[in-house]
Amino acid sequence: MNAPADLYEIMGITPNASLAEIKKAYRALALQNHPDHNPSDDAKTKWAQIQKAYEILADPVKKLEYDQGKKSAITTKPRDFLRDLWDIMVNRGLKS
Repeated sequence: MNAPADLYEIMGITPNASLAEIKKAYRALALQNHPDHNPSDDAKTKWAQIQKAYEILADPVKKLEYDQGKKSAITTKPRDFLRDLWDIMVNRGLKS
């Protein structure tokens, strides 16, 4: 199963949601998507995503790591691209 891009989107909450809001959203999603209440394959997949999102977002340490990782992924990708581009330009310049 591929991890979705945004755990907050899965839970239907904002990144600044409190622990109480996270738990409330989890309970509401559990009623809709738990395999005991909804036996479809889509519900099973969605339920697994909801469980994973809740596991991370309900734990303050894991939530902080997730948030920092998202910020890191956004800021480091352009740097990696520019570094790779520079390496290509320099290496082609040396070989010519």
